[in-house]
Amino acid sequence: MIESKNTNLIEIKNELLKIIEKFQIESLKKKILEYKNSDYKVKVAFLGEFSAGKSTLVNALMRKNFLPTFDKPTTAIITELQKGAEYKFEVAERIDGEDKITEISPSDLVDEVQKSGADRMLKISVPDSELISDDTLIIDTPGVSSINETHSDVTYGYIPMVDVAFLVVNINMGSISKSLTEFINQYPDEIKNKLFFVLNFADTKAPSERKKLIEEFTQSVSIIVDSPKIYEVSALNAIKANNSGDQELYKKSGIEQIEKIIIEELPLMKAGIKEQREKEFLLEIKDSLINVLEEIKDNLDKDDEGLSERIKELRNEINQLEMAEKSFFNSIKKMEDKAIEEATDIADQYVDELIEKFIQKEPYAENIADMFQEIQMNLINNLPDFENFEISTIEDTELAKTISTISSKIGSKFQRGQEYSKLAMSGLIAVVFPAQGALNVAEFAAGYLIQTSGGSNGEPNESKNIESKTSSSQPMDGNQKTDAPTSKSLVSNSAPIQTKAWHELSGKQKALRIGGGFLKATTLIIEKVNLFEHAANAYNKNTQTDKLRRELRSKANLIVTKTYSTIKNKANDHVEEYFKMPLNSKIEALDTLRKNRDEKNYLNEKKARDIYQDLIQLKSI
Repeated sequence: MIESKNTNLIEIKNELLKIIEKFQIESLKKKILEYKNSDYKVKVAFLGEFSAGKSTLVNALMRKNFLPTFDKPTTAIITELQKGAEYKFEVAERIDGEDKITEISPSDLVDEVQKSGADRMLKISVPDSELISDDTLIIDTPGVSSINETHSDVTYGYIPMVDVAFLVVNINMGSISKSLTEFINQYPDEIKNKLFFVLNFADTKAPSERKKLIEEFTQSVSIIVDSPKIYEVSALNAIKANNSGDQELYKKSGIEQIEKIIIEELPLMKAGIKEQREKEFLLEIKDSLINVLEEIKDNLDKDDEGLSERIKELRNEINQLEMAEKSFFNSIKKMEDKAIEEATDIADQYVDELIEKFIQKEPYAENIADMFQEIQMNLINNLPDFENFEISTIEDTELAKTISTISSKIGSKFQRGQEYSKLAMSGLIAVVFPAQGALNVAEFAAGYLIQTSGGSNGEPNESKNIESKTSSSQPMDGNQKTDAPTSKSLVSNSAPIQTKAWHELSGKQKALRIGGGFLKATTLIIEKVNLFEHAANAYNKNTQTDKLRRELRSKANLIVTKTYSTIKNKANDHVEEYFKMPLNSKIEALDTLRKNRDEKNYLNEKKARDIYQDLIQLKSI
């Protein structure tokens, strides 16, 4: 168990790996296992404001003029100098997420160092430098100044990665500038302690002036850095000494102080630097691991939220299916009610037509069949949208049964009324023409037929009067009352026959005259009896229409009910496939989710406790 921050790196590494493997964080495990401390190179950076002579100082230390120098902001990208088998100049950049390295010629350096970009870097390999060892990097950075914020951002982002930093300042500045103060104050003390302050352009001041300026600078910089390390140099004199071979001038330039730090002191510091870098690496892994564990912990709650949300969604889906099922059956019920209403309307349209058929003694079975057919076609045209569903046709037996029922219940009423009329007529004839009479009806009819066949020349004009009177005695409509003829009326009606020419007629002619009169009287009797039949039909029409309407509606409703009984059976199959099965499936899924949620909650609670303990452990490192 890690007890303090001074625990050695091996214990820190092992503890981190233990937690990483527990939670199977492969990316962090790979980083730890692939880290090689032996490959680490100590990074020595030169930074400062523009025109402070950073690049000139680096050229002086390298004893070669590798880096371009101008009296204006020049270096826009990080430049790394390292030991190599041969001179090589390369531009390393990251394009669309991929690293790319392009080799350039020395003549391209001026252009390349002025191309800014956070994802660009210039790399120079030098085979014969005494300053650079195999595990040392010399780094030139863009100038730190408010004049070019991009340059400052590049340098700022790179500084935490260096091990030693030489901050080059123009000695003529006196106190440290505001821009440098703000730049340094961005970093914690552990980075500030890496700084060496180099006061350049010492050759431009007399010794007494330099002393005063150094004191002034030391006083100002001590406010932001504890025990600052300050050196005065002349990079320009060092360049001159390199070019002329003047060793005395080189010593006076003060460059040897910087060389000594890099060549002699850094190797002594290297072990500590490497250990510190490894510790920083492991602490970065620790911070990453803390972040990952915090995220895992948060996701445990989110996982529960996700399950709860899915459970809620399933509940909603189940409710929707149940409502849809209910709505489906309601729609079938509405369709059935509408079909019954429409079938009733169709049946009503046939009532008057059938009544007239009964009165006229005409066949009516075809009308009932038409009604059945029309109802069925209306049902077919308004069927629910079921796949592979057809309604069956109405059976002939059902049609025959309906015709028989209507015939016996309603048609028979009209038949009896007509029979009663015939009976009444027979009775009336018997009263008017009894058996004791001089002549019977048959004799009079025969005589009339003989007269008709023999011609009508001898017929007296009074026969027309009889016909006229007979016809005028008929009612104008069924509401007008007409008294039935009696024996006396019949005799009085025949009175005009007694003309003075009667005695001149032969016996046969007299017989024919008398027969014709009786025939006319018989016709009048029949017409009067037909009034009875008409009254009977009118009565039956009034009383049987409602009965017929009820009967036809009943049969229409029966057709719809039977059809929708079949439709409901099909609807049940439809509901089973499209509602019940999905509903049951979702209910099962809901039960499974609830079970999984309970199990996961149990595991998550245990995992959360482990994470909590591990986080406490990590934060103690």
